[in-house]
Amino acid sequence: MERRKFPRYNLVCKVLYKKTSSLLWRNETYTENISLGGLKIKVKKLLEEGERLKLKIFDPSVKAPIKAEAKVIWAKKISHIRNSGAIGLAFTRIGWTDTTRLLKNIATS
Repeated sequence: MERRKFPRYNLVCKVLYKKTSSLLWRNETYTENISLGGLKIKVKKLLEEGERLKLKIFDPSVKAPIKAEAKVIWAKKISHIRNSGAIGLAFTRIGWTDTTRLLKNIATS
């Protein structure tokens, strides 16, 4: 049974992320898919379900990143050699302007 409220789109954007308690933006990845409700990314170090992150999503058509906060909904290990994997994130906070920019990007993808 599909639980998503919004359809996913295969839009690739660069993402910087950090735990909400961290000061530094050390982690860089790319979206695998994205929607108005969240996104899927690959990570070098698997995160725990429930962890909260701050995100900067770089829209290729705009200089300033989309800023959001998200919660890890699911995490799946995809490599037996390292602790890397994929995570599904649900937006917990995203401003109206950034939501509009995201919607515009999705509509043109």
